[in-house]
Amino acid sequence: MIELSIEIQAPIETAWTCVTEAAQRRRWWSPAGGPRVPGRCFSSPASDDRTAPADAAGEVLSATAPRELRLSWMEHDWPIATEVFIRLERTPSGTRLALTHGGWSAFPEDDRSDLIRSHRERWLSRLTSLADRAEGAAN
Repeated sequence: MIELSIEIQAPIETAWTCVTEAAQRRRWWSPAGGPRVPGRCFSSPASDDRTAPADAAGEVLSATAPRELRLSWMEHDWPIATEVFIRLERTPSGTRLALTHGGWSAFPEDDRSDLIRSHRERWLSRLTSLADRAEGAAN
């Protein structure tokens, strides 16, 4: 299981907008934008090159503004989908975003630790970019 959390010095509504609205998301996720809400399906490019094939795809399973977003997550060479859960909560200084990415137990043990490590690094990078974007939008 990947479990990460970050503090965002911005109101929860601003953080939610950055996570869910395409124009904001393109500024921190990638030019192609990542998951759409309230769209039901998404694809995420392997790079910032809009012509590159999708690296991940899935569905928005549920969204409860401005607090929770649940996604299925499957990369092009995976046999099964995993699940990503993003929770936002109001804090005295702004917003706390917690992300969990689970479902790794179905992967072969030899691959699992590398997949978790690489995805933890990617999520941390994206969440750092998200925090920077949300904080910039709030000021």
